[in-house]
Amino acid sequence: MLLLLALPVVLSALALVSILLSDPGHARGKVTLWASALLLLAFCVVGSFSIGIFYLPAGLALVVSALFDSRGRAAESAGP
Repeated sequence: MLLLLALPVVLSALALVSILLSDPGHARGKVTLWASALLLLAFCVVGSFSIGIFYLPAGLALVVSALFDSRGRAAESAGP
């Protein structure tokens, strides 16, 4: 049961690593970030009657960071 509670921590760590280690030209980091954000939000929905509501701010923060990361990478790809 405690391992299930570690899932949001692992998803957040995966998102952080994908942001830090991915190249701006590759879509792999963007896909990993969006996948971890959506999985964390799904965890919040599934566990909303018990502990999922407490992970909702982290899920929303991952979605916001994915939006900013997508916009930043699009601006970097466009160039001057």
